[in-house]
Amino acid sequence: MVLELLKVFMIVFFAVHWAACIFYFIANVDRSNGGTNNWITVNNLQNNTDPLALYAVACHFALTT
Repeated sequence: MVLELLKVFMIVFFAVHWAACIFYFIANVDRSNGGTNNWITVNNLQNNTDPLALYAVACHFALTT
C-alpha cells in the first residue's frame, strides 16, 4: 500500500516537473526572441534572478492546469 502510494506520488512529481520545465522553456525562448506576451513578462518576473521562484510559478501552473 505504501509503495503504491509512493509510486503514484513519484509519477505525479515527475509529470509536474517535466510540464513545468517545458512551460518555462517555451516562455524563456519567446522572451529571448523579443516576445512580451508570455507568463514571465506578463507577471513582471523578467528581473527575477531566483530560478527557484520561477520554477515554483511554473510548477503551480502545471499543477493547476
